[in-house]
Amino acid sequence: MPTPRLLILIVAYNAEKTIAEVLARVPLSLAAEYHVEVLVLDDSSQDGTFQASRGVQRGGGVPFPIHVLLNRSIRATRQPEVSDTTSRSSRGFDYVALLHGDGQYAPECLPDLVRAAFVTAKPNAVFGSRMFEESERRLARRDAVIQVRRNRILSWFQNRMLGTSLSEFHSGYRVYSVAALE
Repeated sequence: MPTPRLLILIVAYNAEKTIAEVLARVPLSLAAEYHVEVLVLDDSSQDGTFQASRGVQRGGGVPFPIHVLLNRSIRATRQPEVSDTTSRSSRGFDYVALLHGDGQYAPECLPDLVRAAFVTAKPNAVFGSRMFEESERRLARRDAVIQVRRNRILSWFQNRMLGTSLSEFHSGYRVYSVAALE
């Protein structure tokens, strides 16, 4: 059976100060189970995110191949470009994991999230959440407490309206099946 192929897509906006740490926090254990490559997409940052990402790429401190792209289009129109980049870049991979370059989603949890995508009933997507107690403590250091509460209230309301039970409705921490993306 061939080794499953995983693309970790890190969307980074003004993440010059955090991107190296986020890349360093991606667990090395993923390499034992999967063929992993990382794509950092600098989303028109106004700082040195692109250069910092290229520095990590050249430095070789991460055991996975790293590719760095710059999205030069205006951020207001970024979702179609990110989706298009994800679709084009994911060819040849089995799954795509999404992370943010600012570290708001814990890269250390990637093995569990990816395992849920690969091992369980082959879902089309698996969503991570920042709204569990341990994650909330980390999040409270990064985001204002009001933001966490607002997210909880909004998720509660949307779950009620849609009859779902997601702990975080707007999670950007996801693993997609490439077949589902296509």
